[in-house]
Amino acid sequence: AGKVFAAAHALKTSSAHEAASFFVAALRLAPWRLEEQLAYAEVLLTLNQKEQAKEIAEMIVTRSESDNLTRKASKLLGNKFDPIPSKKPPLRGPWICLVRVGEVNEVALNASLKKLEEVLGIPVVICKRSAPVGKSHRSALERWAKEVLVKYLNWSAPELKILLQSKNVDTASKLTSEDIITAARKAILTSETHEQLKLFEETVVFFQNHDKQWDAEKLMELTLPATEGIENINGSVILGITEVDIYSNESNFIFGTAINGKAKGLVSFARYRADFTQEPPQLSRLTQRMHKQILSTVGNALGLPRPTDPTSARAYPTNLAEHDAKSEYMSEMCISGFEKVLNIELPPIAHKTGHETK
Repeated sequence: AGKVFAAAHALKTSSAHEAASFFVAALRLAPWRLEEQLAYAEVLLTLNQKEQAKEIAEMIVTRSESDNLTRKASKLLGNKFDPIPSKKPPLRGPWICLVRVGEVNEVALNASLKKLEEVLGIPVVICKRSAPVGKSHRSALERWAKEVLVKYLNWSAPELKILLQSKNVDTASKLTSEDIITAARKAILTSETHEQLKLFEETVVFFQNHDKQWDAEKLMELTLPATEGIENINGSVILGITEVDIYSNESNFIFGTAINGKAKGLVSFARYRADFTQEPPQLSRLTQRMHKQILSTVGNALGLPRPTDPTSARAYPTNLAEHDAKSEYMSEMCISGFEKVLNIELPPIAHKTGHETK
């Protein structure tokens, strides 16, 4: 499909008809390449096939998890792309201040903001200033190789002894992560099956593609300078929003974290995105995942305990499947906790029954 797409792009300026036929052939093989769908729509416009081009653009706006793609598709439709309207923080009362840490999908962030306001009934404002993520704090690939993979290898095996000697080291702990991966590959080739080797290589590629990780606590501290000078900031929950993969202490990763009862938290959407999970892009799924994590982290930041109801948005998930299995609404225990700490009454839609009635 990649070669056919390349041919389609090469033909765009010389022959739109030929380019369109190549796009059709490639998209039959790889229909979820939304950037190529948009390129095809642009070719269709030059061929005066406006309705078909608009249909593709509307699909992209609905599905895309990329602001850049959404912006271009909106332009093709003649719509204005303005996902985050300017909004001033309230001068009194509780509110939530969202601080972008690095680049964040603004369409999904604005949708999450609206959902949060609807459920909690308090203002949610996106801080004008953002915080930089800076350089990553650790390598996921190196951590996997040196702390996990190295323990499963038999370093007394002849082929691994030879490797240690060739690197002039006496223990595996002195090897680089690349050397440990090479050792594992040799061990698998010696004694394991083709399927196990395939699984191993897929795992290596996964860690290579998602290697950089950031310390959640350090990123959370970066949000504070962005809020300096904002009136009534002490009446808010400051919540950092990032799309980089985060961890805390010795965890493999986390979805979010908070300083319990201190009105500070951080949420990462890295592992909710389709490009991480290898799912077809779906904006509504991304915003649902974001909303549930934000609700959970805001509650933690306010010192609320986790619920026992597994379907509550604030239930603790051990993996993404459990996160997806939760509803977008909270248990009554969570709701009463929010009402007590915020000194407000949450709107009827916050309740599962209220939502179902509506």
